[in-house]
This record gives sequence, C-alpha cells and structure tokens, in this order.
Amino acid sequence: SDGTSTISNYSSSNTYTFAPPTSGITISSAGLISGMALGTTYTVTAENTDCTSASSASFSNAAKLATPAVPTIASTAPTCSADGFSTISNYVSGVSYTFDPTGPSVAASGLISGMALGTPYTVTAGNTDCTSASSASFSNAAKLATPAVPTIASTAPTCSADGFSTISNYVSGVSYTFDPTGPSVAASGLISGMTLGTPYTVTAGNTDCNSASSASFSNAAKLATPAVPTIASTAPTCSADGFSTISNYVSGVSYTFDPTGPSVAATGLISGMALGTPYTVTAENTDCTSVASASFSNAAKLATPAVPTIASTAPTCSADGFSTISNYVSGVSYTFDPTGPSVAATGLISGMALGTPYTVTAGNTDCTSVASASFSNAAKLTTPAVPTIASTAPTCSADGFSTISNYVSGLTYTFDPTGPSVDTSGLISGMALGTPYTVTAGNTDCTSVASASFSNAAKLATPAVPTIAS
Repeated sequence: SDGTSTISNYSSSNTYTFAPPTSGITISSAGLISGMALGTTYTVTAENTDCTSASSASFSNAAKLATPAVPTIASTAPTCSADGFSTISNYVSGVSYTFDPTGPSVAASGLISGMALGTPYTVTAGNTDCTSASSASFSNAAKLATPAVPTIASTAPTCSADGFSTISNYVSGVSYTFDPTGPSVAASGLISGMTLGTPYTVTAGNTDCNSASSASFSNAAKLATPAVPTIASTAPTCSADGFSTISNYVSGVSYTFDPTGPSVAATGLISGMALGTPYTVTAENTDCTSVASASFSNAAKLATPAVPTIASTAPTCSADGFSTISNYVSGVSYTFDPTGPSVAATGLISGMALGTPYTVTAGNTDCTSVASASFSNAAKLTTPAVPTIASTAPTCSADGFSTISNYVSGLTYTFDPTGPSVDTSGLISGMALGTPYTVTAGNTDCTSVASASFSNAAKLATPAVPTIAS
C-alpha cells in the first residue's frame, strides 16, 4: 500500500490546517490523515479557539513500493525431438525469481532451466522491497514419444518364393508409412505390396511423432529355376537307334539324369543312354533345380531283315537253272528288281525270266534290307540232236556205209559198241560189217539219246568171172 501520515498527538478538539491548502484532506479520530496527494509535501498547524500552533515539520506520503508483476509463464509444449520448456514472458532483469519447489533458475531471456519434467511449479518475482504473488502453476512435459525406427528383417528369395521383408520391431497401433507408397504391414509385421527390386524406406508414426526412416530395403524376386527339360525323342530308324535331345537346352545349366550315366552335348543331344531304359532329367544352376522331366527312353534301331542270300542251282541237260533264297524267313516280304518273281515257303524263287539278272530285298513293316547280289537263272544245257544215220546199201563193188547226216563239227560221237569214228563229212568208218551200232552225240555238258540201231552190209556177192575152157 501507499505510505500514510498520522498526527500522532491528534486532539479532536483542535482544528488542523494543511498547507498547501488542500480540500479533501481529512483526519480520522486516530489522527490518520487521508486525502493527501502522494509525493506532495505538506505542513499542518493545530489551533483551538484561542491559539494556532507553529507549522509541523514538512511531511509527505510516498506511493506504495513497486512490487514486481506476477510472473507470466509461457509454456512451450514438448515436441518429438525436445522436452517442453517454460519461459517467464514478462521477465525483468534485476528481479529475483523464486521457484516453489526450488531448483529452477531463469536465464536473461526468461528461459527457465532446471525444472523436473512433470513437476508443477509456481514462481514469484521479488525486488529489495516486495515480492509478487505466485504465478499460476506450470510444469514441463517430457518430449513426445517417437516410435522406434523400424527395423527391417529381409528374407532372401528361394527357388520357390520371392524374398520378403518384415518389420521385426512392429508395434500394434503405430502407423507405418512407406516411401515410395504402396506396401502395407500385417499384424505380424509382414510387409506386403512391395514391388520386387524397388528400394523402400519406412517410418513409424503415432498421433504426435514420426520416427526417422528405416534403412533402405528391397525384396528380390525368387531365384531363377531352370525350365523343366523338354525332351524330343527321335524314333529309331532301320539304320540307327533312337535318340533323345533336350530341346530347351541352355548352356551353363547342369543336367542330372536318373539313373546316372548319360551326358548332354552343346547341341542338347543326349549320349550314353542305355537302350530301353527309362530316364528323367533335371536342370540346375547354382541356386535351384527344376522339376524332373517326363520319363523318356531310346529304342533300339528297327530290325532290318537279313540281306537275302541266293543259292543258284546251275541248269542241267534236262532242266533250267533255278534260284533259292537260302535264308528265307516266313512273314518277310521279298521284293524283286525287276519285278515278277515270287518266293515259295521253301525259299524257291519262281517266275524268273531265264538269263535276266535280278536283285531281291527283304522287308518287314519297318525296314528293307540292302539288295542281294545280282543273280540269274540259266536255261537248261543244250543237248545235241540225236544223230540221224544215213546208211548206204552195199554195191557189187563196195560194202555198204553209214553217214551221220546231221553231223555237227565239235560234237563228240560215241558208238556202241566202240570202234567206229566219224570224219568231218559225217562219214562213219571202222564199223564191223554186219554189226549193229548206235551212236550218241555229246558236247561238254550233255549227250543225246542214242540213234536208231544201224549196220553196214558187206558188198554184194558178184559171181566169179566165167572161166572159159575152150
């Protein structure tokens, strides 16, 4: 309050006069003077009905002492990166600020330090004379809770699945934001919706704060598994076994056969297969192995009938030559070139033109043999004609004689009985008169049938020349 003045020897019977004259000044029964102008110097005299006192000593009332303003607190809410803090917004330098409870202090900027978070404080401002009323209660809140930076656990891809990522420190109720956008998080922390090969970061947020971004992460596509080998099997032919090829062969891929044994050339051709054995094959790289191929096998080359072996029988004097397929097999088809002949169940060939050369092949439903060696049938051997005998009767001057009238030079003529011979004219000599003969004509191969029997008669008997006895 302001200062006051009292007439300590106040008497209600006196009249008090103030100088300078001032209207409005009154004195209470206790002598308390009111109505004085603060800072104005007064004197006062006391008088009764008879006398007036000398003036009092000069006096004045001072205004009430300056009390610092009640501190005004400006509290700043906490952020995601800093605790809340408080400032005395009407801070005055030189004023003493006292905190309840004790501990904090105030910087020249009015910033309060040393507050225990969450503890309510009041503060008063004081000078050498006065202390203000306490400020409103205030406190500082701890910085807002920021979710932990998401920790990413990335699982590498396998041969059957793409890689995937999980937020290993996932917290339910926290909001996870991806950059670039798109993915989402399940309650297990598993991230879905990621584009393979695209790098992402993720932040965790609540209603107040967002974490720093996670380390960059991405999901790799599942490991490349070689294509299941496609087998192209070529059927056997009459000249070669069947074979198989990996038609989608890829260089650098490893091919494994079951059962083991075969190998693959750069063309995809498989070698080393056991004929008739079923195989499967898988393709593998450094990471993955394909599913096994369909089962496949190679068949042996088709059965080709044996090349026909021809047994040709030479002609005789009584029959043409003939040919037989000595390795004849029932059910095999035999084809002649030129066409015409046929084969009996014994292998005997009929229908051949004499002197014509033939070859023959043996065939089944699949294959035909190589042609046989050329062969032909010769006509039966030439038999000389039966000798025709021309016998000349004897004369009176000569014996009868015989001639082979169809004599052929170069033929051999054989007489029965032996003895006679034939000259180049066909004339037979050496015959015994009266002896019947037959003769055959022969060449190197054949002999004719014997001629009709013939003989030579002795010359006719001529009577003796008459002897005349005169």
